[in-house]
Amino acid sequence: ERKESYHGREILELLQNVDDAYQSLIEGGKGKKGDKVTAYISFDNDVLTVANTGTAFNFESIKRLSVGHASQKGDRYIGNKGTGFRSVLNWAKEVEIYSDGYNFRYSKRFATYCFNQIDKSKIASQLNNKPNLCLPILSVPEWIEDTDDKRTEQEKEYNTVIKIIIDAETQNDKQGVLEQLNSLDMNILLFLPNISE
Repeated sequence: ERKESYHGREILELLQNVDDAYQSLIEGGKGKKGDKVTAYISFDNDVLTVANTGTAFNFESIKRLSVGHASQKGDRYIGNKGTGFRSVLNWAKEVEIYSDGYNFRYSKRFATYCFNQIDKSKIASQLNNKPNLCLPILSVPEWIEDTDDKRTEQEKEYNTVIKIIIDAETQNDKQGVLEQLNSLDMNILLFLPNISE
């Protein structure tokens, strides 16, 4: 699976997404080079939080993420077709996103629930060929309430907050969250021109 080729780069991929999203605002005339764009990273109690100022999800970007390979990124962008964001599924039990009024979650639990709502007689031939057939996790966002206990006061200062609830069983190699955070070289900001802090 393609997300495996991004294993070991999950945090970098999330930062590249922030940079690319701001580049898109610049090209759309809603941002300008040199604006302050801050990225925030925290890892506490098996929750990796990556937040940013400057950019937010909109309905179209959520749709593109859910469809996959539908990115409109051009040559000035680092990432490619949402694959980097998909790489967080290497670690995640679930992913929560709070962004400009769009509050949603991706989880295997909800994807399984949605799959179980399908009339199985309509997909009988597919199930015969692939008995473990399921819905891709990112194809079914679950809308959630943004209650006061979902984000800290500090996190509420950011336009977008992504919370990745880590499956501890995925952290047994040398490319887990702590290893990536401890080896993150701040010189990477040279290659993320839109992130200023």
